[in-house]
Amino acid sequence: MTVTDDQARDATRRLNELGVPAGPCGGAALAGLREALGDADRRAALAITTDRVLVLISTQGAVEGDRARAARQCQHQARAGAQIPLSGRSRPLC
Repeated sequence: MTVTDDQARDATRRLNELGVPAGPCGGAALAGLREALGDADRRAALAITTDRVLVLISTQGAVEGDRARAARQCQHQARAGAQIPLSGRSRPLC
């Protein structure tokens, strides 16, 4: 499967908005996951149903410009008390 640079950039931006300081490799992984999940035949072939848990591993941190943007977003969300679900519980983003 391939993803475009634009898809990878959009996914990187989304991860950063969520407080995940991911770089282009993490963005590409999310973009690929989105691409796979967007196709019913692929979902079926991979046996991905609504009761499955998917794990995205991103081993590259944000590049310098992304890191600063992610830090600002994370600080803003922390001030607002933002939470994300984690196995039925919630945890702070930062």
